[in-house]
Amino acid sequence: MQAKELALALQQRGADLPMSANNQVRIAVRHLVRAAYLLDWYGDLGNKNDVDDAYGVFGASVSQIAAVYDVPAVP
Repeated sequence: MQAKELALALQQRGADLPMSANNQVRIAVRHLVRAAYLLDWYGDLGNKNDVDDAYGVFGASVSQIAAVYDVPAVP
């Protein structure tokens, strides 16, 4: 859940970004937070297919946020 907290903090800093970049960050953070909760829930259920899907959304969201802030995403 640390990634979720970091993403929410970056979203708050989004006010300093141009409107289009701010919108990209807000959308990506929304997807990341939802994926983080789903990862936790699906992990508790032991549903590997759903965990894999949620992890894909999580990773894509991290990449989108990193691109807006011009930070290389970790593979």
